Amino acid sequence: MIFSSALPAQQVSLSYYLPDSVTYDPAVPVPSSVLGFEVGSWHVTHDRLVQYMYAVAKSSDRVTVQEYGRSYEERPLLYVIITAPENRGRLEEMRREHLTLSDPARSASTDPSKVPLVVLLSYTVHGNEASGANASLLTVYHLAAAQDKDLEEFLKNNIIIVDPLINPDGYSRFSEWVNSRKGMHPSSDPLTDELNEPWPRGRGNHYWFDMNRDYTLLVNRESRARVKQFYRWRPNIVTDHHEMGSSSTFFFQPGIPSRNNPVTPQQNYDLTARIAQYHARYLDRLGSQYFTEERYDDYYYGKGSSFPDVNGGVGILFEQASSRGHVRQTSNGLLTFPFAIRNHLTVSLSTLAAARDLRTDLLKYQQSFFATALQEAERSPVKAYVFGDPSDRTRTRMFVQVLQAHQIEVHSLKKEYRAGNDLFTPSCGYVVEMHQPQYRLIRALFEEPTRFRDSTFYDVSTWTFPLAYNMPFAAVKESRALTSLLGDKTGEVSLPEGQVHGDASAYGYLFTWNAYNAPQLLNRILAAGLRAKVAMAPFSYNDGKLKKEFPYGTVFVPVQNQKKDARTLYELLREGAAATGVDVWPVSTGLTPSGIDLGSGNMVPLEAPRSLLLTGSGVSSLEAGEVWQYLDLHVQIPLTMVELSRAGDIDLSGFNVLILAGGSYRSLPASFEEKLTQWVKKGGTVIALKTANRYLAGIHLADLTFKPPARPDSSRHYPYEQAYRGAALERIAGAIFNTHISLSHPLGYGYTRPDVPFFKNSTLAVIPVKGEYHQPVIYGEKPLLSGYASQSNLKRIAGMPVVVITPQGRGRVISFIDDPLFRGYFYGTQKMFANALFFRQLIR
Repeated sequence: MIFSSALPAQQVSLSYYLPDSVTYDPAVPVPSSVLGFEVGSWHVTHDRLVQYMYAVAKSSDRVTVQEYGRSYEERPLLYVIITAPENRGRLEEMRREHLTLSDPARSASTDPSKVPLVVLLSYTVHGNEASGANASLLTVYHLAAAQDKDLEEFLKNNIIIVDPLINPDGYSRFSEWVNSRKGMHPSSDPLTDELNEPWPRGRGNHYWFDMNRDYTLLVNRESRARVKQFYRWRPNIVTDHHEMGSSSTFFFQPGIPSRNNPVTPQQNYDLTARIAQYHARYLDRLGSQYFTEERYDDYYYGKGSSFPDVNGGVGILFEQASSRGHVRQTSNGLLTFPFAIRNHLTVSLSTLAAARDLRTDLLKYQQSFFATALQEAERSPVKAYVFGDPSDRTRTRMFVQVLQAHQIEVHSLKKEYRAGNDLFTPSCGYVVEMHQPQYRLIRALFEEPTRFRDSTFYDVSTWTFPLAYNMPFAAVKESRALTSLLGDKTGEVSLPEGQVHGDASAYGYLFTWNAYNAPQLLNRILAAGLRAKVAMAPFSYNDGKLKKEFPYGTVFVPVQNQKKDARTLYELLREGAAATGVDVWPVSTGLTPSGIDLGSGNMVPLEAPRSLLLTGSGVSSLEAGEVWQYLDLHVQIPLTMVELSRAGDIDLSGFNVLILAGGSYRSLPASFEEKLTQWVKKGGTVIALKTANRYLAGIHLADLTFKPPARPDSSRHYPYEQAYRGAALERIAGAIFNTHISLSHPLGYGYTRPDVPFFKNSTLAVIPVKGEYHQPVIYGEKPLLSGYASQSNLKRIAGMPVVVITPQGRGRVISFIDDPLFRGYFYGTQKMFANALFFRQLIR
């Protein structure tokens, strides 16, 4: 297709975008009257977009604006709600009426055709896919001002919600870049700076997370606010507007049929196909080319277009070829920003046309989705899941919180339940019954699939939540057993407060490393200039008041010879315990009945980490963002970040930890390599993730030999257009593997079970190394727990190291072959990263 049918950006008028058969209410401001320029001439800034939405709401009796949250950078997140003027005063009544269809107890007596339909149009979850957010201006203008009988009739009984810009922080980075480099006569050369945004780019949010993977995970502030609103409204259709490679055309769902998630009812895919007919007709009128049923899929429920599918709605993904700025030469000709905007507006309107015509079918589907969920639950061999980790109340309650955020009912455990080696107790055990409206989502979160109709994936092949949380769990398959286990429904769960179990001590305090927030408490202590030690061996304690066993990794805070007096130290620990949920025990003597004494040489002093993270071009912004987010929000520790281009100027003596996220470090000068080697040998620690270890192996700092990749099965033959499948089947898009960790090794402190699920989304593997303690974490002999990996990859990985330690002089390199911080939700392996950070001096 030739894109030159679109006018140069500075010549486009409003009529270029809008249907020519519709007249508009002059009382509603056109976008340019508020922005100061026509849509598409510049990338609208977030503040002006917000200003326009409120201006429309002030002038139109159809529009209500609600702020539903804030981004990390405190930018407002908006719902722009459009309905008939007479409905604005009864929005809450209409919302409650609509929700009856998702409640099987009430929906059976409800006529779905009489219930309001809700459509959610959501734009630009990836901040550098900007045509969606700019199209939202036109969508809102059209819906507020169009004098169109069909639209007016539709609004009488239905509600349209526009989420104009899901990721304002990433979008602001991107829009500032392209606007500041746009000339009055823009260059379309793909080499020009405007079309090549710098690292970390605008795709992610403030912490560089991909929020279009976070709808189920709920790691990020914006996602939690957005999903809360989703459940308040439970829309029937959700559109998700994106951009893709510049030399492509336009995509709308259905995706690849063989990759459909089997938990989603077939009727959902049928409705998606029917809606697609409307997109085709509307785009055909423009002459825009498009494709369906290729490249993208509906498998992973953490995306904006698939999350509705497991919640009774129909999600629709749109992907527009990106101009990456204002105008760009492509293999299809000249692609302009206004052209991309117009396509997104067009499919927004085609979605509403489909909603109007398929209204009753969509409502009936929503009604049947939840009714049939209960029917399927009755037939399910699994009646419930029991879970809980008595060693970590915080992590257990974090898991309950995410389930409750997804409207999943959680019950207390009434009595003890044993499954294999796991004993679940009422004090820290919970039950999720399958027989509830969210049955399908429960399946999606708890099941451990390893067999698939199509073993190639656009994104990850699994995301099993209990494994991510390293949470003991078990399926209950007998109804009689469930009846005896099911306690009261759990109310809204908050994270526990820790406490100091006793009065101020004149000797010292102990806390174990099991609790999720123990690293945060330790950081508070060290940051206050206090001394702390860690136990390299277990011990028991009994002074008449306290009788308790203390495991590896217990932290001891002595009272004497501190910079703060005993009372100030006590108050600091009391406040820290309450904030972190970590329990602290005062002790009155250093003498223990068994194991090490508190003055033992196996009580090793700890030094506060002073951490440096290298960033910039070549480094994975996703993995660097995971490091930043974990240390900033969970450990609450300052992190210095320096781009690779400035690394040669760094004085490493000011740091004791260097963190390398996955990526390429070939741009580092030889002088930095020499400086780094000397720094490590003098006592520095390098913590490296994934492919960063190739760089360290190349400069002989990490003792690693990488295994060659698995080769595609040469006996399998594919049509020429599917030649990619051989290599795709040897790709590990994302699966969960069983690993074994040494509980006596400092990396294993805080773990109570040697088997730890670990996420792997690469084929990277290294051969075993010499030294009994140099590979403290290894893959199991039968490593696959959930997801897809080829048999050849399973053989390559089984028994191989996950973490390798390379001693260098007084320092060390700690190599994580996989990512312990994956997407911020693999809470079970985050502690290994914290251990590498805080206990690095112990690791040899």
